[in-house]
Amino acid sequence: MVVNVNIGQTIRKVIAEKGISQAQLGRMLEKPATYVTRLLNKETIDTETLYGICRRLKYNLFADFSKSEMLDSEYQCMIDIKDETDDIWSPGCILLHPHIGEKIFGILKQKKVTQSELGDFLGVSHQEVSRLLKNESIDTGKLVLISNFLDYNFFSCYYWLETSEEIMAGDAIDNILVKYVDVLYIEDSVTAVLTDHDVMSKYGKNIRNMVNLINALWKENQKLKGKQS
Repeated sequence: MVVNVNIGQTIRKVIAEKGISQAQLGRMLEKPATYVTRLLNKETIDTETLYGICRRLKYNLFADFSKSEMLDSEYQCMIDIKDETDDIWSPGCILLHPHIGEKIFGILKQKKVTQSELGDFLGVSHQEVSRLLKNESIDTGKLVLISNFLDYNFFSCYYWLETSEEIMAGDAIDNILVKYVDVLYIEDSVTAVLTDHDVMSKYGKNIRNMVNLINALWKENQKLKGKQS
């Protein structure tokens, strides 16, 4: 059962805990004071807008709303957003950006529930359900209803919680990067990691870490090429 969520109240709580004023929140979101006032009084909001707010606040509100027993409170307010200015690995609750319509469609098929049945529950037409399943965003209030109808917490689609082993793997690969990347080109750096027995024996199957590693090495290689030109 997904409890009802109040977007405005939750954001008020988060910014209070972080010591962020409404004026500061407006600057973070690049929005005027009137927008912030309306936002903090909203009970629901579309998930695309909420995703953007999570990025700016560095706080995964979707994880808060999920309240899954899998969530460790230590990680609940930590997210990892990969861009040019971020560390290559940060432990915690990673913010995901799913196509929520496709996620709902997949669960409908899995549970053998028809679109018409979903439409009847929501009180909307079959055409409206069809449009909903094509959308990348949905109102959070409607997402609560659909989650409870299908007995599937769709807020959990917006985060992924790293295990302690995956965090350790990230740390290990970071250490290899520090050790090798300053003195070797990308091909040699990759070889150095792949031939490091201790790392590979423990973490070699962790595909996600290896993808992050290759991406980081590629970026470093571009920097090296830039210095040489």
